[in-house]
Amino acid sequence: MDPVRLAALLSRPWAAVRLALPAVSIGYLLLLTGGSPGLVAGLLAVLVGGVALVGARAPVSVAVAQVLVLVVAEFAAQDALPMFKLMASIAVLDVAVRRPLRSALTCAGLLAGVIVVAFVAASGQLDVLGLAHRATFTVVAPLLLGLWLRSAADAIEQSRSAARAAEEGRQEGVRAARLAERTGIAREVHDLVAHHVASIALRTAVAREVLTVPDPRVRAVLDEVHDAAIVALGDLRQLVSVLRDPAAVQGSEPLGPGLVDPADLPALVQTAVDRSNASGVRTTAHTGPDTGRLDAVRGLTVLRVVQEGLTNVAKHAGPGAAADVHVDVDDHVVRVRVRDTPSSTGRAGRVHTAAFEPSGLGLAGLRERAALLGGSLVAGPAGAGWETAVTLPLELTAPQSESRETLVADGTAP
Repeated sequence: MDPVRLAALLSRPWAAVRLALPAVSIGYLLLLTGGSPGLVAGLLAVLVGGVALVGARAPVSVAVAQVLVLVVAEFAAQDALPMFKLMASIAVLDVAVRRPLRSALTCAGLLAGVIVVAFVAASGQLDVLGLAHRATFTVVAPLLLGLWLRSAADAIEQSRSAARAAEEGRQEGVRAARLAERTGIAREVHDLVAHHVASIALRTAVAREVLTVPDPRVRAVLDEVHDAAIVALGDLRQLVSVLRDPAAVQGSEPLGPGLVDPADLPALVQTAVDRSNASGVRTTAHTGPDTGRLDAVRGLTVLRVVQEGLTNVAKHAGPGAAADVHVDVDDHVVRVRVRDTPSSTGRAGRVHTAAFEPSGLGLAGLRERAALLGGSLVAGPAGAGWETAVTLPLELTAPQSESRETLVADGTAP
């Protein structure tokens, strides 16, 4: 049997291996006495069987009780002594399997002392060989067997833990590789494709202004090209945002959880706030009424800023800190601010952060995400605490490297 499984079974009060002990004690007694045990022997057999049932919770106490019953049996039930010795040996084995070595040696020593005294008292002399024979089978064998089972169980558990750690490391490596690959693709899409699409949008916008062709169909075509370029640019930026999101590589789906429905944003922000409160940081949130105007990619960015900001508060502001979250949308920009007030222990303190999830981005990743959307991130001291603030424009903007002046210089506009 698997030593780990045996140790687990011995820890359960109603496991089959433990329920069998009363039957073993009574059955062995009947076998020893030819089916006619004395009253005292019968009562003691019922006692040791019942005591064995509670060994799952207190094996050391049960072992001591079994040894004491053996002492009584030495005087009142000598015809059933082998059964009582067996139950005491099983109790020592149980202690050796599930308790520290010191407890096992103590119980084994107590049983050995009773065996020695009873043997010397019965024989009237010190028979070393006979004593060694009895001690070996009654004390040493169950002790060594229990210690071996414990050692084997520990080794198996360590091996399984190492295997789990190795598998987690392998999966983390796979996730890191996937994220690196996706980030590389995102950079290529942003630096090459999005750049050219933005250039198309700018040039068609300039063409609409500078061309004097009287045919309205030409202007209609330019309008369609410009609008299609703007839509494509928005779609590309959404795709880049999803590709760069670490949460997108946690599952098996190619784009993971993806974007955030703006209608769900207040509830998602409140979920992050609730987790922060559960971690020991007193957190309040104010979410403006116009968050529904955000697109999905900006909604995801706002959520990631809130998560990362609260994670940093939990890590650095100290137990008992407070945090305020503000998400405001006006005509042109969305502003996200996470500000903390540290506790008296200072920002060197720590609180339990497992209750809520970090964004997985870090400030560098948030800054890159904000820049992708034409926004900015500012993080730094604010009073006695720390503030992380992100500002994002509501409208897509073309890269600053492309402008009307550049087009004029290139000769593509007058």
